[in-house]
Amino acid sequence: MRSEWTGIFECRLTGLIGCRHQKAEQFFVEALDKIKRVRRGPIPSRWATLWNNLGHARRKLKKLDEALECHNEALVLEPRKSSTISAIAYVHVLKGNYSNAIHWFHKALSLKRDDSFSTTMLNYIIELWAEEMPAYEGKFTQTSCPDGIPKFEPPPHNSSTDQSVPSTNSIQDMSQEINETQHDTFEMNIEM
Repeated sequence: MRSEWTGIFECRLTGLIGCRHQKAEQFFVEALDKIKRVRRGPIPSRWATLWNNLGHARRKLKKLDEALECHNEALVLEPRKSSTISAIAYVHVLKGNYSNAIHWFHKALSLKRDDSFSTTMLNYIIELWAEEMPAYEGKFTQTSCPDGIPKFEPPPHNSSTDQSVPSTNSIQDMSQEINETQHDTFEMNIEM
């Protein structure tokens, strides 16, 4: 039975390689349907590649949301496979979700540091994103950016409402009050 599934899988893969993406998608969907009919319960992790290939076919057909779903299914089966994670990142790039793509490429590189595709794409996306992101996200007008640094003027101090910072007058009053209430000192000489 295993050789039958392998044969189906290989035949379906040739549809993808031959750039007949619609046919490849159809074959991959048929293979998944057969697996689901035969297998009651969760699909074994060895079929993660099938989910990824279906995702690649759908990505080529510009079905980006469906491609993302397929790669996520593969990720459930093999959560630490860097190629699946970089495929998710690439779909995010194509959707224009650069911050998500950067996140997923970083995740892929954390699992496989020498992944040249993820490294190249991450560098490209960071540069692209930096060029497209405005330095200032607010509404930019001529008046929103001052010509010089404005002079700082502290707010006027109101001693009746703000008790946290004593005024210089109150400090002088306190020191005078302390001096007036000090007791007389006396000197004691003790001989030994």
